[in-house]
Amino acid sequence: MITPVFECSQEGGFVVVRLFLSAICKVMSAVFDIHETQFTFYCSPYYLRLRFDQCLQEGKGERATYDLEANVLTVYLPKANAEEIFTKLDNPAYLIATEKQRASLIQVLGEADSSDAATGAVDELEETEYVQSLPDAAAAGSAAGGGESAAVVEQCSYGFANAFSGLFHKLDADVVHEVVSLRDSPDCTTREERRRLRLATELSDFDMDALLFAFEDADGEVAQVLRYVPAHMKDFQSALEGNALEPGREPSSPSVVFASIPAAEACVLPGRDADPLEEEEATLLGSADARPVTVWGGNVADFKKPLIEELPSAADDQLVSSTSAMASGVAAVSLSSPTAGGTALPPGPRTRLAIPRVRPSLKFTRDEAEVLMRLKLPRLLFPPAPAEVEALTADLLFSEAYDDLVTGGGGCSESLWNLTQLSPALSYLDPADTLYDACVAFARRALVYPLHRHCALLQRVWAVVGTRLLLGRSYTVRALLRVRFILSHAEHKHLLSTIYLDPLIAYWMHVSDADDRLMRMALEIHQHVSRTEPTTVSAASKAGASALHSILAGTQKVTLYPLTLMYLGLPLSEETGDDRQE
Repeated sequence: MITPVFECSQEGGFVVVRLFLSAICKVMSAVFDIHETQFTFYCSPYYLRLRFDQCLQEGKGERATYDLEANVLTVYLPKANAEEIFTKLDNPAYLIATEKQRASLIQVLGEADSSDAATGAVDELEETEYVQSLPDAAAAGSAAGGGESAAVVEQCSYGFANAFSGLFHKLDADVVHEVVSLRDSPDCTTREERRRLRLATELSDFDMDALLFAFEDADGEVAQVLRYVPAHMKDFQSALEGNALEPGREPSSPSVVFASIPAAEACVLPGRDADPLEEEEATLLGSADARPVTVWGGNVADFKKPLIEELPSAADDQLVSSTSAMASGVAAVSLSSPTAGGTALPPGPRTRLAIPRVRPSLKFTRDEAEVLMRLKLPRLLFPPAPAEVEALTADLLFSEAYDDLVTGGGGCSESLWNLTQLSPALSYLDPADTLYDACVAFARRALVYPLHRHCALLQRVWAVVGTRLLLGRSYTVRALLRVRFILSHAEHKHLLSTIYLDPLIAYWMHVSDADDRLMRMALEIHQHVSRTEPTTVSAASKAGASALHSILAGTQKVTLYPLTLMYLGLPLSEETGDDRQE
């Protein structure tokens, strides 16, 4: 059986599931079933089982319509509690996962509620459910083999959580050099060697005269780049003004937010003038106005037409109050809170950013949803350190934002070069350890290699990435999916997607507190960018770091410098070249 590509959203008291089917599929013979938290659909050759975290209720207006032109089946599933907000609807891999697969995610992500007893129960649990998956386009690379010694794997490992090794062993030297900028195979170089080589190459490639010429911007090319405003920044501005528009909609359309309830006409069953219990014809005939055709009206005998869902006054008042609050002054979040990740910052002025109370929603495209269904977390002996995951995320987002700016949002043939050359992770398999290190590494490479080298462009990249992080998981994952798409369609570069993008996207799709962590990342980046003088902080305990890492690290003092040209460690002159060590 085939798992169809699908996407989920919620409209008022319904969960809306859109299934993309083949034109030869006989939807009139489809079977639908709703039971507590589970929805099942079968229509040969398709089978789909979705398990939600919240309960559904049969007999409250469930229905399905079919668009003959687009071959899209839209199913409306009533919620047991109409006002309840269903979670994780943007994570298709989670919705189709079996109970055993969901239990194993707790171990992979290292959630706090996992225990030895739960681990043993998962190991003993037998898979009794049909495992749904889409056919993979390419075989994923394997993680470190069990036959190799642990010491060698640890020293020469790379990728997400350093969980990969041996992928470059059988490739020719020329092919390896096309994938990464290393002279030797990554399987023969340690993490420290890769970092030393990267820093040395950046120093040798730095050209002060070329940088000064780029700063002049005689042709106004940088100024032209800075005029471009990415789409997600427009969504963020609309959310601040209380007009959170769904991407692709016109401003006159109803605002779409996570807790929104659609307009009345959105809940009216299209083309439903006949008795709902009347038997449908065996052949589907499209209507004259090309409206979707009703193919299912529920399994309950005493079926009633659903009432038009009106916007509750309480929700309306809440939306109005949110808009007025954002106009007068939105809530500020402090980076000095105990839950903030990264280094422990000294007491001082709080970092304040305008954050919308209600984030705009983002609906993944069909291709994006299909990719998300395929991605799975690798099985790791230890969960990845949150600080390293966040640093890797920032590393990739910086290069993606730079390419988005210089190409005006359309991408071009140079996008692959921009992404891989500006990212230490993609060029040298050397991701940063902290967000501050990620900012410094990107700034160095952005002032050494690309055509447009300007400090104003760096500031814009940091602002673009910070805004994307504040918008939450969906917007962040979309940017990572764009990087994955470019790498996957480049010869040999798909290995980088396998070891970095695939597990990283799966991580953010399954971690429970993604939005909060991304918001803290944005605040920390903002504080690093706005720093005006060196600050010494304690790096004794990083949020989410393993106990072993904390013991080995001890109480270390780290100096954080302003992200200005003189503190990036570039050889500006003989006097300042050795002032600061990277």
